[in-house]
Parts: sequence; C-alpha cells; structure tokens
Amino acid sequence: MLQLEQVRQKDSDIPSSCRLRVFVHGPLEAWKREASGAWRLVDKDAWGKGRPARSVFKRLLVAPGRRLSRSSIQDDLWPDTENFELADKNVYNAINQIRRITGKDLVRTYETIYELADQSVIWADRDACESLLKEAENRGWTSREALPLLEQALLYLERGELLEGEGGTWVYGLRKKSEDMLRQCRSWLAASYEAQGKLWQAGEQYRAMILTDPSNENGLRLWLEMLARYGKRQEALKCHQEMKSFVEAQGFSLSDELEQMVASLNQQPTLALISPIHPLEDGTRNKPSAIAVVHHTMPWTEDLLRVYREGIIALYDLYLGGKPAHVEALLPLYAQQTASLVTPGSVLTQPAARVASLTQQLICELGMDRQDYGTALRAGQQALRYAEIADDRDLQVASLIKLGSLGYHRRDGMLARRSYEHAIALGNQDPARVTPLLRARCYSGVAQVYAMCDMPQEAYRAMGKAYESYPMQPEQDPAYPYLRASRFSLYVYGDCQARLFLGQPNEAAAALEALKREGNRDAAEEPITYLDLLSNYAEIQRQLDDLDAVTATLTEAAQLSRQLGSRLYFTKLAGTFHELRKKWSHESLVTSLDEVFQPW
Repeated sequence: MLQLEQVRQKDSDIPSSCRLRVFVHGPLEAWKREASGAWRLVDKDAWGKGRPARSVFKRLLVAPGRRLSRSSIQDDLWPDTENFELADKNVYNAINQIRRITGKDLVRTYETIYELADQSVIWADRDACESLLKEAENRGWTSREALPLLEQALLYLERGELLEGEGGTWVYGLRKKSEDMLRQCRSWLAASYEAQGKLWQAGEQYRAMILTDPSNENGLRLWLEMLARYGKRQEALKCHQEMKSFVEAQGFSLSDELEQMVASLNQQPTLALISPIHPLEDGTRNKPSAIAVVHHTMPWTEDLLRVYREGIIALYDLYLGGKPAHVEALLPLYAQQTASLVTPGSVLTQPAARVASLTQQLICELGMDRQDYGTALRAGQQALRYAEIADDRDLQVASLIKLGSLGYHRRDGMLARRSYEHAIALGNQDPARVTPLLRARCYSGVAQVYAMCDMPQEAYRAMGKAYESYPMQPEQDPAYPYLRASRFSLYVYGDCQARLFLGQPNEAAAALEALKREGNRDAAEEPITYLDLLSNYAEIQRQLDDLDAVTATLTEAAQLSRQLGSRLYFTKLAGTFHELRKKWSHESLVTSLDEVFQPW
C-alpha cells in the first residue's frame, strides 16, 4: 500500500477539481478527497462482495476516453459466460456500487455506454505516468528539471503489475505498454543521473532493468559504456561478469557483439585520429581530400587534447564536404575517448570537457541530419553539460544553438524557443564571454523559430537584431571553426526561412538574392549547405506556383539528399512536394515526382 505521505506528496500537482485518486499499478487503491481536503482510503469492503465492481471500475479507467459499452465490458470480464442475464446484472450492480463510492455524477451513462470522469476529476496513476514521461521528454530527460518527474513516474510504475489480479486478453496490451513505460523511465532516469554525476544511482537503474528483464541486453550495454566513459574499466568488467552469471542462470545468453565490446575494455586506449591539415595554397578552407587518417597511442596529455580538437574540427570539414559516412565511422571513437578524459579533479578536466563538448555538438548535428532525434537530443544536452563543466560560455551558447536547431527541425517550438532564449540570455549577461558571431547566430536562429511559432512581431525584431549584429567576416570569429555560421546563416535562417513561415515568398527570394550578390562560397564548397539552399528555393518556388522551377529543384535536391544520406532534407523536400501535389494533383509535371519521392 502507498503511504499516506506519498499520496500527499504531489498534492500541488492535483487540480482542486480532483475528487478521487486511483492507483491501478499493484493492488487497487482509491483515495477520496473529503470536504476538509484530506484524502481518505476507500475501504475494501466498500467495493462489495467479490470482484465485479473493482474489475468494471478498472476496465473503464484504462479504456480509451474512459468510455466502454456494456457488451464490451461483459466480453472482456466474462468472456466465457453463457448466462447473459447474469452478466448484465453483474455490470449493472457494479456500476451502482462504483457510483456509491465515486458519486453518481462521476459515472455517466449514454444508453448502453458507460463513461468515467476524466483525469482532472478522477486522477489515475497510469495516466499520470504517461504525462510525466511526456513532460520529461519535452524538458530533455537528462535535465535537472526532468529528474523529479522521472523519479515520481518511477514511484508509481514500481508499485506493482498493472491491473493486478485481472486476467483475460484485454490486459495483455495494457501491461505491455506499462512495462515499456517502466523500461523507458528507468533508461531516461539513468541518463539523467549520469548527466548530473550520480553514477551509482544511474547504475542502479541499469541493474533494475536487467534484473526485471534478463533479456534486456541494451540496459547492460549502456551500463558498461557509462562505466567505461568515466574510466571505471575494472568496475565495468566486474559488473559484466556478475550480470552475465545472472542472465545465464535465467536461461539467456549475451550476444557476441556485447562480449566483443567487453573484451575491448582491456585494450590500451587507441583512437583513429584525423591528422591536422595545413591550409591550402589558395587560402581556401581545408578540403576533405586533404585529410589523412592516422593511428595514435598517446598519454592523456594536453598534446593529445590538442590533437583531438584538431581532429574534431577536421571531422566538421569532412561532414560539410559531403562525407558524412566517414564521420559516422570515426565519431563514436572520439566520443568514447574524449568522454573518458573528463575526470573530476584532474587538471585536464576543463580542457577535456571543451573537446568533449565539441564532439557531442557534432554528434547532435549528424543526428539531426539522420533524423535520429533521440540521439541528437542526448548529444546536445551532453554537449551543454560538458560546456558547463569547462565553464566555457562560448560552448554553452553553441550547444544551446544546436538544441534550438533540433527543436526547429522537429517542430518542437518549446525546445527551440527555450534553447535560443537561454543562449541569448547568456550572451546578454556577460557579452565579453560570448563571441559576436555566437550572439548574432542566436538572433538569426530564433527569428525562424518565432516565425514557425506564428509570432511575427518577435520574428521581425529578432531578424532586425541579426542584421544589426552579424559580423561582415564571420570566418574570423574564434567560434567559427566549430559553429560554421557564415553569412549564409543570416540570410537563410534569419531571413529567408522566417519569411517562408510568414507566407512571404517574394521577401524570402530577395534574401537569397542578397546572399548571392554578397557571395555564397559555402554552397559552392559544401554539398550539405547547397542542399539546404535548394530546399529553400524549392519552397519559394512552390509558394509562387512556379511549377517548372520547383519540379526541377525538387528533383535535383532529392537526388542529392539521397546521395548524402540526409533524411532531414529529404523529409523537408517531401513536405514541399506533398503541399505542391495537394494543389496541382492533375499536373503531369507534379505527378512525375511521385517516383522521386518514394520512401527509402
């Protein structure tokens, strides 16, 4: 039974309209609010003899909309009965018994359909868990704000099996979802504990995942990876041996892939590093073809950190140069090794955290391009955490820009606005600690976000600040090597894309024309940037009903996005195409694109 203190714990989250709190994980408990505002546990005898009233109440509580027909209740709870009159009587008596407990107005009848009051009146732990997990995800599950939400959800989910004591096929899918929620909650909670340096508590969540489900190899893999990241290799090996013995005793075995990963923990740390690249004779940025991969085994020194940082910058070149697959192959090695260097108390902690932040920012960027938004979010949050450890305001702002971009791309206005506004606030608090390019890039990013959120006045103000503050030569800014925000970012993000959201295609086209007049070297040298430009041209042409131009642009851009493996831009282009097809469904030029936009 839940303690009364635990029931009271979250009273502040319960609306004053709530009259009943119900727990359906573990034994059924219902707490009724009395006139004084205190909660009183409904006595077991109040449910009457047998199980009918409790079973009908639980069945209604977990039904979609909390609404179910009498025949559906009978089929689910008494599927084998041949005495339909008795089944009718059971349901009728159960509903009356429920009304005596809840109050008649909380159980409505519509002919042969029964409906319970919603969550604001009859609070249920199952629905609360789902809301808590959603809110934790929206806030970023590794954030400090998400931690109490996840801990509260776990308190409810760990209370016991959903719909304890109930049988029948109707409970299987509901219990499976509850088990999935518990697994997800523990996974996010472990990541949240790790992000705040609470490694033991994180490990206990991974342990619980495995003990609850011995087949959950992913939980063990995440646990071992976390220990390895923090240099706890011997502890990881011990953990592996203990969990392996437990898993095998339950009749399961670990995969060869996991065993190989464990074996690698004993090896001397090595990393395929990208060698520093000298500027080309013509003064242009280094080209990916100039990159040579070499192997280093070096002591954990400042020299090694310098090599790592140069390698990460070279990976940015490689990614922008149209070789994302190469980056995907090398980046996990950088992530593992740079994270292992961020050891509390070391003289290298802050320099290592700077490099680790840069690594996670690139992981976030690549995750967005692949539409692996979960990975991108975790990497963005981790990048911010490393930047905070390094006490590097520039990297904090750069990490928030990545998170703002992520929110923009997945159309999460709350994440996008919160990230950019936080970044702007950091820049305003201490302008000397944030470079001019980073501050200006925040305004160009938030302009498109405000436009996306249908906030035109805020978008115009941000656009104006971006134009006022954007450096004429951003390549000379100290943040440029990892931010890569040329004046392309000003004209495309801060103007063109904002105008498109505001339904101003002519103004958007003018922004791109201004970029062209000023010079657009990025699009000429970087395939992914050229793809970004094409996607904006396509949307302008669609809004202007220029069918010849838009079909040609979409065809070229779709082919390039497949070539680069960019699911992000392919999805954007497909969205433009679908909007085009809605209006011009009988035009052969448009329908010819059906084959171009076949799913991957």
